[in-house]
Amino acid sequence: MGTVYNRGTAKKPNFWIGWTDPNGRRRHRRVGADKVLAKRVLARIEDDIVAGRYGVEGEAYAKPEFPTFAKAVAPWVELRRKTHRAAGDDISRVRTHLQPYFGRMRLDEIGTVQVKAFIEKKRGTISPATTMLCIRLLSRFYNSLIEDGLQLVNPVAKLNRATRRAIGPMHDPRMTPFLKTKQDIRAVYLALPRLAPNRPVRAMLAVGACAGLRTDEILGLPKENVDLERRTITIDR
Repeated sequence: MGTVYNRGTAKKPNFWIGWTDPNGRRRHRRVGADKVLAKRVLARIEDDIVAGRYGVEGEAYAKPEFPTFAKAVAPWVELRRKTHRAAGDDISRVRTHLQPYFGRMRLDEIGTVQVKAFIEKKRGTISPATTMLCIRLLSRFYNSLIEDGLQLVNPVAKLNRATRRAIGPMHDPRMTPFLKTKQDIRAVYLALPRLAPNRPVRAMLAVGACAGLRTDEILGLPKENVDLERRTITIDR
């Protein structure tokens, strides 16, 4: 009855659907880059046409009633608490940020427009990293519901890269303290425990700060690569 076709390219798909309405007219609609979604939309249209043609009404063709975000997320949070050791931070983000904003919305009402509005509301009030973690958590929640069989579309998966980049970087260098002067290095050096074979943290700090080695280079540095007479350190891995 209907067809799904791509008006874009393989790398940048642009799927459309075509069907014949009950009056015999050919109809077309753009869906986007998601072929699975295009097939679902077409199947729903075809079901509605068949139902109208034969006068079929009732539960089989009624729109599913989805619960609100708050009602659906409660058992998901409880399950996550039992199955994930580090679920505390995720649960806190759900209760502090996601639930107050999305709580009263039905699951099928939450789309890209609502997610982008959430991002804008949180801009300047919480860090970009926290916003990104909330968005990822929302995506996991929807993926879990879809895996359980609910006919939903993950709104986070529909966001384009530009929207994600606009949230901001996960790491804010302004929030990371660093050693600005030799006096800072000396103060930290003296505050660390004295040199010990099992915890040579002072030596590690000195090598990292004064020779410019990264942490993984310090941890992987063999003794034979340190020449005290020539005052050289060789990094080969």
